[in-house]
Amino acid sequence: MGLQVKYNKKYKKWLWRARVRIAGNQEELSGRAASKNEATEVGAIAFTKLMNKKKNEAQALDSNVSLENFMEEWFVTYRENELLDNTTQNRRGFMENHIYPAMGHMPLKDINRLFYQKFINSLAKKDTNGKPKLASGSIKILNSIVNACMEYACYDLRIIDYNPCIKIKIPQTKTVFEIQQDELNKFYSETEILTLMADNEELDIIYEAIHIFTNTGIRLGEFIGLLEDAYFQEDKYLLIDKQLKSKSTKKNPIFGAPKTMLSSRIVYLDDETDAIIRKRIQKNKEFRFAHPEFKQKYNFIFNTHGYPLLQNYVRSCLARICKRTNIPYHTNHPIHAFRHTHVKRLDEAGLTETAIQQRIGHTKGSKITRAYTHMDEALNLQTIDIYSSYKKAKDF
Repeated sequence: MGLQVKYNKKYKKWLWRARVRIAGNQEELSGRAASKNEATEVGAIAFTKLMNKKKNEAQALDSNVSLENFMEEWFVTYRENELLDNTTQNRRGFMENHIYPAMGHMPLKDINRLFYQKFINSLAKKDTNGKPKLASGSIKILNSIVNACMEYACYDLRIIDYNPCIKIKIPQTKTVFEIQQDELNKFYSETEILTLMADNEELDIIYEAIHIFTNTGIRLGEFIGLLEDAYFQEDKYLLIDKQLKSKSTKKNPIFGAPKTMLSSRIVYLDDETDAIIRKRIQKNKEFRFAHPEFKQKYNFIFNTHGYPLLQNYVRSCLARICKRTNIPYHTNHPIHAFRHTHVKRLDEAGLTETAIQQRIGHTKGSKITRAYTHMDEALNLQTIDIYSSYKKAKDF
């Protein structure tokens, strides 16, 4: 999708290719030019031509189109390329397992608010074992998919009169006690952290990982994707601008963009965390010096014999530590719970919501808050100073 311009050494020409998905099929135009500017200009004209064709096709749609056909076209065109692979797979699961079977055959015009609310309510009904078909959080995600699709049909294409997803109530599938327990399971207590760190049966690098998670709030993919050039020793910070995808292998690491736009950030380090990273990089240099025959494209900060750590390996190590120390292993978010622990620490240290969001790359909060996040370098430096003082006072 979109316009691509690249130089071809064989033909000694600039090649352009414009691709657009129209009515479920991919259409493209391509050509050559003597210069990059010419290729870009001609390609842009071709891309505009295809987009106009797509617009005309869309305008030809009417409200009798089925939800499944319309949603497929909308999702492939406007959503799929923006999402990470795991997120795309997750969203498709909601569409294919729940949305399409229930109402995919229905014309858009026949989906009204009453019918849609009943559909949402049905997802929260409990079976004989007392378990709902979907949890409240999953129902919210499903609703966001349908809502975005209907918004496009209503306000962009104007083929339906109103969006039936507006003012829909998401039923709560958990009791108050279950919600409280779930909140407790989202982070590790300080006693649990100390107990985990006291275990010594895994590689040192795993305990270093637990320390990094707890004291920086970075995500698992961001951690295992850290390269040595992402560490700035003089100013003691990490540059988070990529993550290692879950489908990576030791010999085929696959990088991707951070989870969200706000996830690209600078994370300043307290002295103890900075020392761990410096020591790890020094060990890496010693390993490369001792094994000059070992050639690796990327210098990962945290690695085993030059190869990157993988997500499943880190999770399995943590599961074993939890079993040995009798600490509950948070099945749904075992690594993410460390991130929540760091947020809890920052909150207890008295840091503002904006400061916390800036440090962990979170998107929660108002539009105004998000507008100022990542802009205040002084606030970012102040955050690590306050956090370091908090650590010393708490002695951990």
